[in-house]
Amino acid sequence: MKSRILAVLLALSLAPAAFAQSAAPPQQDQAARQQRHEAHLTQRADRLAQKLGLDAAAATRFKASFEDFSQRAQGLRGQLKTARQTLRAAAKGDSTAGTQVEAAIGTLRSVRSQMTQLEDKLFDQLSNGLNQQQKAQLVLSIGHHGKRGHFGHRRGGFGPPPRTP
Repeated sequence: MKSRILAVLLALSLAPAAFAQSAAPPQQDQAARQQRHEAHLTQRADRLAQKLGLDAAAATRFKASFEDFSQRAQGLRGQLKTARQTLRAAAKGDSTAGTQVEAAIGTLRSVRSQMTQLEDKLFDQLSNGLNQQQKAQLVLSIGHHGKRGHFGHRRGGFGPPPRTP
């Protein structure tokens, strides 16, 4: 009985040390995230160019357009996140957030409009030089890029509405 208790205590005392060693430094995590993002954009551009029957130069052009869109949309996503946090806090009864509701709603509307404009610009860049069949394939391909992808996010865009479980 004593040996079983000692074994449990030993295991519990060593568990925090095992978890502490597995944490990656934030700088390495950020670099890995950036590499994954770059690889994702490259794969997405290559798949799209292949699906449309285009060459490697078009895939490079698509990747540059995706990168530009991603950089511009990143700041807008941060504004959306802040506005949503304010609205959630106000909905839970936070009195300080309650005074900021109108401003948060205005921010949401403005940023969504800006995101729609960015998506339209991205589509114009990607569809430049494509025939009508390729444009149709482009819209359908981009629209099915996940539930929250470019043109397929939940609030507007070219994509289908999200499925309800």
